[in-house]
Amino acid sequence: MKPEEAAYVNLIVLARADRLVTDSEQSLLERCQEVLGVSEEFAEETKAKTDLECVGPNIIKGRPSDRLQILKMMIRVAYADGTIDPKERKLLNRCARSFGIGRIAVTGLFWEIQQELGIRRKLRISQIVAGAAVVVAAVVIWITFVHYGSKTEQQLDENRIHLDELRESMGLERTNAEDALRKVRESQESLELNETALEERIKELDKKAAHERKAIETSLTEEHKKRQALMKAEMDRLRKELDGVRKRAVAFKEIEKEYGGSILLIFIQYELVLDQQRIPRGSMGSGFFVTSSGHIVTNKHVVQPWKFSVEDIMLIDQGFAIDPATLVLAAWPAGTEMRTEQGVISLQAAFANLKHDLEVVGTAPDTFENAVRMLETGVPFQGRIHTYDNGDLAVLKANPTVPVRALPLAAATEKLEKLDPVMVLGFPTGINILETTKAETSPSVGEVRKIEKSIMVTAPIVPGNSGGPLMDIQGRVVGVASKIFGEATLGSCIPAEHILPLLPSAPDLNGLAGGHESTGAYRAALDDLSLADQRATEDADRKVIAEMRARILGIRDEMIQKAQVLPEPEARKKALQEVLKQFGSRWGREAVSLLEEM
Repeated sequence: MKPEEAAYVNLIVLARADRLVTDSEQSLLERCQEVLGVSEEFAEETKAKTDLECVGPNIIKGRPSDRLQILKMMIRVAYADGTIDPKERKLLNRCARSFGIGRIAVTGLFWEIQQELGIRRKLRISQIVAGAAVVVAAVVIWITFVHYGSKTEQQLDENRIHLDELRESMGLERTNAEDALRKVRESQESLELNETALEERIKELDKKAAHERKAIETSLTEEHKKRQALMKAEMDRLRKELDGVRKRAVAFKEIEKEYGGSILLIFIQYELVLDQQRIPRGSMGSGFFVTSSGHIVTNKHVVQPWKFSVEDIMLIDQGFAIDPATLVLAAWPAGTEMRTEQGVISLQAAFANLKHDLEVVGTAPDTFENAVRMLETGVPFQGRIHTYDNGDLAVLKANPTVPVRALPLAAATEKLEKLDPVMVLGFPTGINILETTKAETSPSVGEVRKIEKSIMVTAPIVPGNSGGPLMDIQGRVVGVASKIFGEATLGSCIPAEHILPLLPSAPDLNGLAGGHESTGAYRAALDDLSLADQRATEDADRKVIAEMRARILGIRDEMIQKAQVLPEPEARKKALQEVLKQFGSRWGREAVSLLEEM
């Protein structure tokens, strides 16, 4: 039951306390129903019940002022019939105690409402007296008018008699009467002329008013048209913006489906040791494949947290050291099992250093700064700590048994701009957000706020997102999630161009692509060639890239041509799907279009 409905129930119970609901109480209850916003259906159902009881404060919650207003309503209902029955007063006192309102405050409310109702009654009496006075005055005026009217009529009769007598006695001459008649006719003609002039003037005014009315109507019509045009333009703009939002949402959904499995949950744990003391430490974050052979990009502070953690630095300064035997580094691709049903972390589906298929192969150069930090314990820290800058990058190398799907890096010429839509893929809060045994990504979308040394975005970034990719609407990695400002309202990302120096060289990538070409892994070969193109500095490397890409794309085009000439629709569809299987949607867009047309 809503608090407003509970308050209305208490008002009904109070009105029935003396076993009689007067018309005044009924009218006041209807006004209270409107004030409380109680529906007609609930009000009728409540009135129909005969076994209503007061509702306690456990349902009527809210501020003390709200409960005080409800008690005032109840007192007014009790006073509606002019007095308060002892049962009503007892019920009011009990409700006041349940609301936590003291006896003095209740007494004050009784007195306040008595005064208020007393003033209203006095006003009503004054209004009645005033009305009666007006009626009496009207009667007196009417009597006076009748009296003097009859007297005036009598006087007129006497004057007529006197006039007749004068006429008879004085013998008014006929010429005088004719003169008087002539003057009357002249006066009448003058009045007729004035009447004609007035009619002409009225016609002119009517004509002018019609003209002005038409001008106003024309002006209003034009203004209405302008408003309609503005409203239409605004609606078109909003529809266009909504279509853009929907297209972006669909695009980002497709990107997440395409590359979601290439996002990895990264976990590291180790122990700091000094003599017999051991302190367990750890970190979590995100990463993503950038080569089909298993190179993973993430943040340095995810895989080497001891360079960024004030607590670790203080312990190391005291003589603690990392025990290499306790170091565990693991990375689970999204969608794989990362813990058992009992909640224990499992490395079965992960790449891990303990399985010898995961290692750190490169980091950006370290940069340190002297900083002052206040720890949660209240102890100040002052010392050298790794800078959270564009050097917060690391590359891991996994050893997958089959080529993985690499995320494409945006080329240096493909610049971001303010308000461009972006998506962050990763694992916010790390393991803590996972509700099942699988590692599942939690994407967030937003827009570019500004671009300077780093990329500021509105897409929420929280601990655990660190190292995850920042992707544009074309599905390209434009940055790496790094840190937040404020309460995850502004995320900072490292531009993708800083990743390239840490990746394999163009010759190495060409070699990887050649191996994929020989095994028929064409999509993987093209992905590595695309990255090699960004790493190439020599014309010889670019020539190898161009020749290999031309050969592989020639195979794709040949497969599409063969599919198009197949007579059976099902056979064509199956052949085009095979193109997508071998080349992926990024390199097989023509096959995607042909399938959509089917």
